[in-house]
Amino acid sequence: MKRQGFVALGAFVAFAMFSVCPVIAQDEAPAADNAAEPAADAAAEPAADGVAELAPRESKQRGLLTYLSLVRCDEINGEVQVLRPRTDAPVKAELGKYYPLGSIFMTGNSGGKRGVKPSSVVINFGKAVMVRVNEGSELGTREPGDDDKCRTVVLRKGRVELLLPRQMKDGEFQVAAPHFVLKNMNGNSWIDYSSSNNCDRTTVHLTTGLMGVEGAHYSIAQMRAGDELVITTNDDDAFSCISSNAGIYDVMLDQGIRRDKDFDTNQYKETEVKTKFEMAPRSKVKIWRRRPAPGGNMVVSTMAIDATGAIKSRRVFAEKRYNINSGELVITQKDREAATAAISQLGEADDTDTVTVAPVEDAAAGSAEAKPAEKNNSSDDLF
Repeated sequence: MKRQGFVALGAFVAFAMFSVCPVIAQDEAPAADNAAEPAADAAAEPAADGVAELAPRESKQRGLLTYLSLVRCDEINGEVQVLRPRTDAPVKAELGKYYPLGSIFMTGNSGGKRGVKPSSVVINFGKAVMVRVNEGSELGTREPGDDDKCRTVVLRKGRVELLLPRQMKDGEFQVAAPHFVLKNMNGNSWIDYSSSNNCDRTTVHLTTGLMGVEGAHYSIAQMRAGDELVITTNDDDAFSCISSNAGIYDVMLDQGIRRDKDFDTNQYKETEVKTKFEMAPRSKVKIWRRRPAPGGNMVVSTMAIDATGAIKSRRVFAEKRYNINSGELVITQKDREAATAAISQLGEADDTDTVTVAPVEDAAAGSAEAKPAEKNNSSDDLF
């Protein structure tokens, strides 16, 4: 009787195990499938038309969420086209689609027709970084290199608006133009770029946040909210003009190389010299460049003009040549006063004969005659 009971109990336990195992297998199967999905997504190739159908995975670096591997069109108004890298013909942009970095986004022109909404597109880079390309504009994206921490857009035509988070770090986003780079950016801003008559003209307005500018022979470390400037440059980069429309900020101008001797080591050291000029509304900085002959050095001339039109600084130098540098050419009032004081000190030196007038009694006329005194041969005459 007991033996039959043990047999029945064993049969019940075996039945329970076989009933539970399929359920456990079904619960573990989705987890295994989900674990294999990232590998499948990484191995998946883009669609035939170059547009990714699925959202790209976001990589992580140092525990922080970084940019998307592709860019997404979040908002499209009117006619918008995309030219993918290494292709010849643009295609129509589609809302919510992902496009590879290196693509160029082009918006149409409504011509100001009544009832027609202007064309525009919002490009999402991930990490809350978005760029709006307004009507009649073109904006390129640059393919990243080995380091994907930075995203770069290239100005081509028209106006773009940058919508960047305020907590962005330096070196994470920048805007490239043919003759300068906007870097270390955060906050909102807009940029208007045009090219005509062999000259590029760019207007940069910072609404919120911070921004830096770096160009040939000049740089701006930091612009703040409300600052606005205009950068004009020839196509051959022979002339540049930086004009301030609003705000107060500093421009650092290159002033060539200075050579100093270290008397302890009896060696010469060359250092780059820069001068700071405060930009205010209506002030300007002009830079002329002359291309050298093969094997020569470029000659650069800089001029800083304040809001009243007065020239505050003027220098000429050759790149990488310490012995070709004019130094400051503008003579200020302070320099004139210093020169006047120096001349006054030189005029006080006793290098002439001293004449002493002594009264002499004359019975007839009762007048005084001038009697020359002896020459003073003191040590002061040597200086």
